[in-house]
Amino acid sequence: MILAGLFALVVTGCAGPDLTAVPTTASAPYACDGVPRASVELIVGGPVEVSNATDDWGAEYDTFLCDLTGEHGLVTVDETSVVQSPWGRTEEDVLAVMGSSSASAPLDLDAPGSGFTWGDASAGWVCDGRVITVYAAGDPVPGRDRTADVTHLLTSMLPWACHGEDVPPATDDPTD
Repeated sequence: MILAGLFALVVTGCAGPDLTAVPTTASAPYACDGVPRASVELIVGGPVEVSNATDDWGAEYDTFLCDLTGEHGLVTVDETSVVQSPWGRTEEDVLAVMGSSSASAPLDLDAPGSGFTWGDASAGWVCDGRVITVYAAGDPVPGRDRTADVTHLLTSMLPWACHGEDVPPATDDPTD
């Protein structure tokens, strides 16, 4: 009887990581403006803390940046105008650089524009003179596909990055 109870405690206490797919549509709460908290928590394996943030989505000469840290690393979301991009001054130049790595793969998303994944945890999209990138760094959560994760997170933010929707504001309370 004691062994059965101990076994049950060990089995239930050793639940693995949450392998739920990162959603391709965003919903509140938002850790930073436009960045869905629950999606980033899946990528880093638990609660996240905002370590750096600006709220300049769509600004002509400013960059939006959101760095979120958690148990398994960091997720960075960056959005800027093409002319401010470190990769070139035209959409074509930026896409050429994104796609130049042997580890690059084109993305086929239902949104205006074009983009790529590169490495094992980076995705970028170019549309309407804007560049949005998502990076994950640190120790991957066992069993998660970080390329799929960052691609899904990127996809979920395209409505305000490329479709002109209002950027949802950050939520102070992570349970909102």
